[in-house]
Amino acid sequence: MTHSTPSNEGFTTKKKLALLIIFIVTLLSIGSFFFLSANKSYSLSKALTEEKICLNTAEDKSSNYSPCMTSLIIKIAEEKSIPVAVDMMNSIALKTEGMRNYCHAIAHDVAKKLYLDYKDKAYVGDYAACSQGYAHGLMQGAAESKDLMTLAHAVFVICSNSTAGDKGGCVHGAGHSVYDAKLDISQLLKVCEIVVPKLYNKTDNDLFIRSQKNCVEGWAMQLAVMDHSYFKKFHSLSEVLSPCDISTGYYKFGCITSFARQYVVNTSESIPESLLRVQEYKNYCSSNYAPGVDLILCNNSLGAAVADVFTKRVSVEDEAKGLVLGCGPELERDCLRGFANNILSRNSNDLLFAKKLCDLTPTLNSREVCFKGFEEEAKTYNM
Repeated sequence: MTHSTPSNEGFTTKKKLALLIIFIVTLLSIGSFFFLSANKSYSLSKALTEEKICLNTAEDKSSNYSPCMTSLIIKIAEEKSIPVAVDMMNSIALKTEGMRNYCHAIAHDVAKKLYLDYKDKAYVGDYAACSQGYAHGLMQGAAESKDLMTLAHAVFVICSNSTAGDKGGCVHGAGHSVYDAKLDISQLLKVCEIVVPKLYNKTDNDLFIRSQKNCVEGWAMQLAVMDHSYFKKFHSLSEVLSPCDISTGYYKFGCITSFARQYVVNTSESIPESLLRVQEYKNYCSSNYAPGVDLILCNNSLGAAVADVFTKRVSVEDEAKGLVLGCGPELERDCLRGFANNILSRNSNDLLFAKKLCDLTPTLNSREVCFKGFEEEAKTYNM
């Protein structure tokens, strides 16, 4: 009897097949690894790492850090989605000092770029991100059409959306947008007159007033961003307010407070000079408005200007010092609220930062008054 033995050829075939299977499984594993890695390429931890790179390579944070972070958020939007990128932007702001101070301005740039690239498809995500900077930036993108109805439609769609939060703060972006598109105040007024009555009924008097004022304010702010030297040619507050003569009512009031605020911030290089401008603005408020809503709103704007002056130094110690110097050692309530609104808008409504700031004011009473003002403003900021 003869016994057959497996041929070498059959054995080799089985071996090759086994090796091929192992090879395919390995390839699939490697592919899955890279797919998952790509899918996680912009996890929050990775984004925070890249934020540190932006911060460490920026000699001047305001001019170098912001473009670096804008590019990062755009990359996340392209790789993931716009809503994910917007949420990531908010999350980074809550965890890092650099984004905390520049989140609003960065959100402007991010949203404008996304609108220009994707048009109406960019109308997604959290419009209130970075204290409504995302909403404002979308409007800036829409304004590039130079068509007032296109912009008015964009402002209404964005500000009436539930994610936008405070409509009065949202509509403020119209002013930014009109100036950014090289349109003038008369064209801004047309947009505001279309949109504001749709957002608020006149029976909501306080909110209606605030929306009228806010709708115009962004124009002078954007002028200061694009050409802050414009304000240096004026020698007094009354001179700088002349462009506002074209408007009336609370549209004019918003124009005045915005130009006055930018005058305070952009016409001096030192703290003593800035404080002289603050006092000039304070005198303007008390001389032109009787006690009531107009004086309150004027002093709110004064407080915001105080915060702007000391923002140049981007230091919580300087902010605290500025609050006391600008709003007085007793921290006048309406000035404090305007100051708090400005700080909260740049710091993602962060009361931990507010507590740190208030603890640096000189007395127990000032610390208590300061934090109470921040708490009140935080509750109403996005209502």
